Amino acid sequence: MISYILYLSQTRNRYFIVILTIIVGGILLVVGLEFFTSSKSGIFEYITDRGLEDTRSSVELCFYQDLNPKEWIVGKGMDGEYYCPGIDPDDVTGYRKTIETDYLQLVLKGGLVYVFIFILITIPAIIKGLFFSKNLLTKAAACWIIWVLLNMYPATVNTFTLQYILLWIAVAICFSPFLRNMEEEDMTTYFRNQNLHNT
Repeated sequence: MISYILYLSQTRNRYFIVILTIIVGGILLVVGLEFFTSSKSGIFEYITDRGLEDTRSSVELCFYQDLNPKEWIVGKGMDGEYYCPGIDPDDVTGYRKTIETDYLQLVLKGGLVYVFIFILITIPAIIKGLFFSKNLLTKAAACWIIWVLLNMYPATVNTFTLQYILLWIAVAICFSPFLRNMEEEDMTTYFRNQNLHNT
């Protein structure tokens, strides 16, 4: 969706693209709903049941009950755990090192101080990338940071994965005055020349 919005901001045929998207999206929606409602296969029933099942509230309640006020402020450290029995069948201790809501994972490891520092770095990067940049690369990097911040509620982002590495690369791009102030034409020329030199 973010790529689509960035593409629309740069293309000349945006009205045609929007109308085509609405038509194709409507057809796919009607066909998809018809297939989903008429199919009685086990996979769709499983997806529906799992989608409506509340697996998070009990874990979050255990998390809230386990942390004391000091731990809410500074966390429990890198090896921090919270008591939540009965979730992992192979775990006999009842203690868990991760919680699937990533904002709470930040609180577990470093407290609200960690969350505050994380937001203090990412929000200015978004503002600089979206509103104080002259090229699409920086705007795309800012949109990636927004996507990660939104994705931190339903998923664990802050683990050593490609998504996490890209987050900090995007932050670096947005904070770089050199990259932010480069015109779109200069950016295109720069990358084309780099590709020519590499080949």
